[in-house]
Amino acid sequence: MYFAVLKYLGFENLNRIQLSQVTILPPILYLAALILYGLALRPTFKPVSKEGFPAFRESRLIYLNRFLTAGTLVFVGATGLAVVMFFFRDDVISEMQLTPP
Repeated sequence: MYFAVLKYLGFENLNRIQLSQVTILPPILYLAALILYGLALRPTFKPVSKEGFPAFRESRLIYLNRFLTAGTLVFVGATGLAVVMFFFRDDVISEMQLTPP
């Protein structure tokens, strides 16, 4: 869907090559977020005694929190970058500058 919107908006016809090459970053960041979420939900197979369960649970929750937070930050960054690229293209910026207030 992302690439269909890019094609509809005409990103392949941009004059600036650097901006058209940056359009690949959001999907890469989305994949990175997916990997981080997958790492967070990966099970840990380890023998745990009744006495060691609270320490195991605490370490597992810290592990989950670390990867889920990183995945969420990467996801938000990818979404923010995609929104900025969709709305702040060269033609949109030039239209904003040409219209009188």
